[in-house]
Amino acid sequence: MLWSLDINENMGESLRTAFKVHKSVNNIWSDVKDSVVSTYENLYDILWNYEGADTFKVGFYQSSQFGVDSNKNLKAMIGSFAGNDIRDGTKIIVDKTNLVKFQRSVLSIVKILAKYPYSFIVVKKGNNNILYASLTEILDHDFIKTNFGGKPIGGDLITDALIYNQWKSNWNRDKDTREVLWTLMNLYPIYLFSNPAKFDDLIISLFKSLTSDSSGRFSRFGRINKLDSLVK
Repeated sequence: MLWSLDINENMGESLRTAFKVHKSVNNIWSDVKDSVVSTYENLYDILWNYEGADTFKVGFYQSSQFGVDSNKNLKAMIGSFAGNDIRDGTKIIVDKTNLVKFQRSVLSIVKILAKYPYSFIVVKKGNNNILYASLTEILDHDFIKTNFGGKPIGGDLITDALIYNQWKSNWNRDKDTREVLWTLMNLYPIYLFSNPAKFDDLIISLFKSLTSDSSGRFSRFGRINKLDSLVK
């Protein structure tokens, strides 16, 4: 299930005040850090192993009671609650020809999904689409095309159905334990917290520590020193 949140200014300000008083990123970090790592690994594998494309455009959206509208990107939906990471753009460009940039872009995508947990991504190869995903699930093409009066998201889903279904079965699962990664219990609107920028710092620090792991599991992580913001 993909949850949507349609906040008006008055309601949103009340929520922001409540979360600033009661929630700090430090208090929920242990609930989300392992899920961030596993989602990074899952998205990394999908994009790195996708054949026939070295560059992807990853757009961020949020649904509403009117469905999915291409004009209702994440920045437009969040409005005044948008952080610096989404304020100036709508997408991230992922480039597989530069490993360092690739790793940083993938982690940045996961960070934004976790920080704005009602959002989802549309991954494009040229004018067509290869993946639709929220934190909790890989979404169907029919959902993306659900629209009541706005402008639908363009492009067809060109990924083979068997591959797409395989992605679906593994997306919200830990590779080793098969435990569910994201549930209602660890989906937090971090962008409303008192210190949302701290989330970036904690993620960067975590990934730096994992690169020194001797087991080899985290060899794909690299030393990421900063995270990307959305571009126009």
